[in-house]
Amino acid sequence: MVGGVAVAGLAVAALGGLGLMRRVTAVVPAPVVFGVVAVTVLPFVVGTFEALGEEPLVVGVALGAYVGGRRLPGAKIPPVLPALVAGLVVAGLTGDIGPLPEGWLAPAIDPARPVLSLRGIAAVVPVVIVLVAMQANLTAVVYLRSHEFRPPARAIDVATGLATTLGAVFGPVPVCMAALMTPVTAGPEAGEREVRHWSVYASGVVLLLIGLGSGVAAAIPEMIPLPLLLAVAGLALLGVLGHALGEITRGPLRLGPLVAFAVASSDLALLDLASPFWALVFGTGVVLVLEGGALRNPDGGNRT
Repeated sequence: MVGGVAVAGLAVAALGGLGLMRRVTAVVPAPVVFGVVAVTVLPFVVGTFEALGEEPLVVGVALGAYVGGRRLPGAKIPPVLPALVAGLVVAGLTGDIGPLPEGWLAPAIDPARPVLSLRGIAAVVPVVIVLVAMQANLTAVVYLRSHEFRPPARAIDVATGLATTLGAVFGPVPVCMAALMTPVTAGPEAGEREVRHWSVYASGVVLLLIGLGSGVAAAIPEMIPLPLLLAVAGLALLGVLGHALGEITRGPLRLGPLVAFAVASSDLALLDLASPFWALVFGTGVVLVLEGGALRNPDGGNRT
């Protein structure tokens, strides 16, 4: 596994450096990607209201604070922040806050020497290339472009490919654009477009701290009511879901994005690849075969 992932990282970097993945990215319509994004965040939004049934008081107050945060004129803070604070206050008053985690241990580093074999390379490389370059990086790049950002697609593939190779010695984990975090940090919920990059810096620092203090971080769900954490996560993605659904149905592309949404919602798994990848494939295929006229004549609808 380690050897296969290391080789796959080099392959992703090579494909990105040659510009091949950029050509693939240019083919996939943004509404198809939004179909996959909508399915990715939908379970979290649904989980908010499932959490409401488990902790009506705590989650209910958090929901009220979220609505109030959205109603405040000229507010510069995301409404999910007052929702979290209000929920924590109520949880503390009702005695639902557990004791603080004790002790801290530095994360263990246990490098492994990659072993190359034809069997490992053949089994791992195709899957990792698809996961990193297409399912993750492609989705994130198209999403960023839909918000008028200009992500360097070639540099992203090269950087994530090389990082995957270097990181393979610490475990066979691909390094790629975060398909779930990108809509949170680049979408409307992160504030005005000019300041959204600060959400990337903030979340990056927090994730580094979680990694360094993983033993303490793992105990947080025991300290804070899990329904509150799930509810806040869903509220943070509510705007992403609304925007994605709007892009799917706005037109002129309709069938392709809906097919992508349906496929991504399924448990389809072919060739060891999960449904989000096949959603991009089938959604784009339907657009090219059945809705090519809408792509060639963007003025025929509201938006391509």
